[in-house]
Amino acid sequence: MITIESQQIPPASKAVICAEIDEDYWPNKLWIVEATKEFRPTLLVGKTLAMTRQDKRVSVRVLNECKLPIKLSKGAILGQCQEIWAVINCEIGLEEDSMDNNEERQLPTT
Repeated sequence: MITIESQQIPPASKAVICAEIDEDYWPNKLWIVEATKEFRPTLLVGKTLAMTRQDKRVSVRVLNECKLPIKLSKGAILGQCQEIWAVINCEIGLEEDSMDNNEERQLPTT
């Protein structure tokens, strides 16, 4: 994931940056967004869930812990994205040996 434009993050502050996914892209997909290990230690990237828009962009929250402003150049690598899938209409079936009719289950004693 790369920055779309140059941006300066003030000292000891947070910002939401618009970034672009530089991988295979499909609109309306869910991604886990997180910092890369090689990224700056004084700029934290918030790990979050994001959905791509039609223009390949995702919003990324960052925090500048430094006492000086940090400048991010256009095209800077902000982090990485991993595609995920949503689970919809998940039902849990009860096993036959589970409790029926509000029966109490006896726990073994030691």
